[in-house]
Amino acid sequence: MRPMESPQSVTFQETHGGQRVDERLCTCVVLNGAKNLLTSAMRRFEFSLQKVLDYRQRREEQAISAFAEAQAKLMHEQAVLRKLLIDREECLRRSPRHQHLEVEMLGVEQTYLSALEGRIEAQRERVAEAEKVLEEKRQALMQAQRERKALERLREKHHEQWRQEMLRIEQKALDDLATARSVRLPSVLTLHAGGEEHE
Repeated sequence: MRPMESPQSVTFQETHGGQRVDERLCTCVVLNGAKNLLTSAMRRFEFSLQKVLDYRQRREEQAISAFAEAQAKLMHEQAVLRKLLIDREECLRRSPRHQHLEVEMLGVEQTYLSALEGRIEAQRERVAEAEKVLEEKRQALMQAQRERKALERLREKHHEQWRQEMLRIEQKALDDLATARSVRLPSVLTLHAGGEEHE
């Protein structure tokens, strides 16, 4: 009769090499592997071109500011032009009423009107230049927006690929856990108290 080794039963598995392996150890290895897979699945998404995307977002913000400044500049130049046109209209309306004035005074008024016409022409050029600058800033803003959106679409694509991979890893970990709970290895020998062996 064999000596009693333990008041509780101990379960062993015979491997092909004749060595005995604790079945619980095998299960523990599977569980640890599943845990590692789940930990991997929980990692945060990282976009490899995030710094480039950040740079393009800053460029777009700068383009927005430049466009707003150009827009404000154009509005200012247009307001100045409107004021000059109003001054000219008032000057022209006054001219018929000043026919009784001396020739010298009429000459001063005519000089003022000519100077006003020159200022109006110069201001028209400023308005045209402001319109040109605004259009350039508009085009630059649209380009910055296209570049930012293109990279954002790429980021969304990478994120979806990452999400699918995380789902695959998570599903594999869950499958491994289910396997670990239901595993029943063959050739299991149980040693009961009293030394009797049973399969």
